Amino acid sequence: MHSLTRKVATAALVAGALFGSLAVPGTAYAANKYVQLKVCSGSTETVKFYFVGENQYGDWGSSRFWEIAPKGCTVAEGYWWIAGQSVEFHHRKPST
Repeated sequence: MHSLTRKVATAALVAGALFGSLAVPGTAYAANKYVQLKVCSGSTETVKFYFVGENQYGDWGSSRFWEIAPKGCTVAEGYWWIAGQSVEFHHRKPST
């Protein structure tokens, strides 16, 4: 199961990179056991995104939506993910 999840998450991150977005670990919490994610976009349009994965409580869930300004970055604040595990990255540009 983890192999399939990892493949899906990797594909989502690769697709995000192709569309000009990149998710990277952000600020660490509780001795690096949990992380927040920062997403940057090279797009000239505002990008909306959210994550799905296992949170700091061990629950599988999804985050709220965030927006990335054109050619900017956004930290997905208030949501913590288990460090070293994959999450799904979902995004949409207004023109798609």
